[in-house]
Amino acid sequence: MRIEQQIPDTAQFSHEFDHPAADTLLLEYLDSTYQPTGTPRVRGNIVLSANSSLSDDHGVSAGISSVLDRQILRLIRRFADVVIHGASTLRAEGLIIPKTAMLAIMTRTADFTLPDHPLAAERVLLFCSEKAVERCVAQHRKSVAGIFSVPDEISAASVSVVSQLLRLRYQQLVCEGGAQVLDAFLDANLLDELAVTHSPVHSSRIVALRKWPQPQYQLVHQFRTSDAFLFQRWINPHAITTQLNEDTATTS
Repeated sequence: MRIEQQIPDTAQFSHEFDHPAADTLLLEYLDSTYQPTGTPRVRGNIVLSANSSLSDDHGVSAGISSVLDRQILRLIRRFADVVIHGASTLRAEGLIIPKTAMLAIMTRTADFTLPDHPLAAERVLLFCSEKAVERCVAQHRKSVAGIFSVPDEISAASVSVVSQLLRLRYQQLVCEGGAQVLDAFLDANLLDELAVTHSPVHSSRIVALRKWPQPQYQLVHQFRTSDAFLFQRWINPHAITTQLNEDTATTS
């Protein structure tokens, strides 16, 4: 497998690799490419099929991903204090708690089952809409680390989630979806950056983002692999994270 950097073109990187997790030079390149550039930071991380779906034919992302894409996912999670999912992701892919980060789950209905997990009581936070928070507390208060109320409207809920996490002193946040949650973060201008993997695989199940692309985002890194995957890192200099953090510090 070969990786070829395209942007920026001032510092070319070209490298043959077999196993990303065991290739020191490749890992150093990825580490420098995806290193957070500020604090606090809200990042998005997505993989899109060739026809712009977040999902493969079976409703999950595995079928449109690659070994390198999954390595980047693990790297971005390693930099994170909290990984944010919607309950739809939990229902589709199960409860996957990151190795080092907290997991925050957003829900408007509390219509999900939380599987037993030995780390859930220490590492899972639930952010429930006002109309569902009582149900969340009744069902899950003994099995998670915390339950928080957010507005019913999803963009306002997303702002509330970020504000409350910043108030809890979590500074590096990563939003991984699903589509409604990512659209809400984009709509509220919460993402400082977005990592996008473009897959060559087509999907028969279209789960598309409505709010991407956006003109204020700047493409700062792009590289391609010989299996036709394209990897991009977009920066948003106008995100509201810094202002939210300042507001949170003022009211704390």
